[in-house]
Amino acid sequence: MKNRIYFFANFGDWSKIPFGGGEVGNRRTLALLKKLNYDIVLIPKYIRVNDHSLINSIELLFKIISNIFLFAKTLINGQRKGAIVHIAGFYGIMIYFEYLLIAIAKVLHYKVIYEMRGGGANKYYEEGHFLYKFFFKRAIREVTKYFLKGKKIFL
Repeated sequence: MKNRIYFFANFGDWSKIPFGGGEVGNRRTLALLKKLNYDIVLIPKYIRVNDHSLINSIELLFKIISNIFLFAKTLINGQRKGAIVHIAGFYGIMIYFEYLLIAIAKVLHYKVIYEMRGGGANKYYEEGHFLYKFFFKRAIREVTKYFLKGKKIFL
């Protein structure tokens, strides 16, 4: 049996050229995992909204909540033995959402890889308030492994 990876990431609209480095990097990681012959189950992150007007902010909140339920449902119904949940995240303001995903996967007894994309993790941490630091530390400490481009995180 192949090792299964539940891959949560923003892949963008598959019918379009990827937007930004995150979507490009996530598609590149997906191609590498496929080449290595992993059994991959995609859990696509919601597609962003165009701006943060009131209507789009409400739509974004709905997308985030729906995404949490999709993530949980996929993992609840998933194969746990030997499986890994790979979360491609951007920390910053998203750390609360990403921590919730990590916590769901851990409660369901999955190993979790947290891939921190975008750079600047140390800066976000150093400039963050106590609540941000609390959730960031918890996220890093609860995952099985984390991937980070650049410096190691010292907490």
